[in-house]
Amino acid sequence: MSGRRSRNKGAGWEREAAHMLRPIYGDGVHRGYQARDGAEAADVEGTPFWVECKRGKKVNLRAALRQATAATDGRPCLVLGRDDREEPWAFMRAQDLIDVLHRLEKLEKGLQAGDLFTKS
Repeated sequence: MSGRRSRNKGAGWEREAAHMLRPIYGDGVHRGYQARDGAEAADVEGTPFWVECKRGKKVNLRAALRQATAATDGRPCLVLGRDDREEPWAFMRAQDLIDVLHRLEKLEKGLQAGDLFTKS
């Protein structure tokens, strides 16, 4: 696949991922702005996660998580991937998932949504 087609495929997946997350986090969810100067930005912004999107024949999820972990601004990392002609999937560190589940449990017990990712 040519470089331009590959970039377009990745950008399309980032837009699709943002669209999937918009019903949860609102209209502020959008594709992150990628700078060619090497400045890091999440692939999808407007969520409490550092979202890394990967699309391809066979996505290397561990490499994608390493990339997100190295670049994050402190937010928990979430990799959204999709192998060609397959369903999308999500991948994150087990401890980050456990932290999210604990916070969701607290929400069920009456905390406000803004408290979801504040340290307890």
